[in-house]
Amino acid sequence: MELTYELYEQRKHFPIVYGWWKAHRDGPIDIGSLGATGVVAYDGETPIAATWLFLTNSQVACMGWTVSNPGAEIMVISAALMGLHLHCEDICSKNGYTRILGFSSSSGLTKMMEREGFVKLVTHDLLIKKVGA
Repeated sequence: MELTYELYEQRKHFPIVYGWWKAHRDGPIDIGSLGATGVVAYDGETPIAATWLFLTNSQVACMGWTVSNPGAEIMVISAALMGLHLHCEDICSKNGYTRILGFSSSSGLTKMMEREGFVKLVTHDLLIKKVGA
């Protein structure tokens, strides 16, 4: 396993992650929902997983829309996700953010994030609404 990471490029990566969402039956997601501060993990030449970091005008960033390659091995996905989270932490630290609000859509990802130091907020519901055009 040789994991590398690169910043999300819409033209290059959106067709890949869109296919992953369809395969996982989690979406698919709208292209406008993904910001420019995404990170994509590769094992060699194979894309493995991606997550997005949404930088705010406070000291709190949001990390979410995490998705993985449905054809990849679970151990490779797990290692890639841990690396993605570390990359996001590094981006936050370098830009003055002191907290990351992480969003998870699976119990496995939630458990991993808890092991990484995230604290579950059990008193909140996460809701989304599409507005405008």
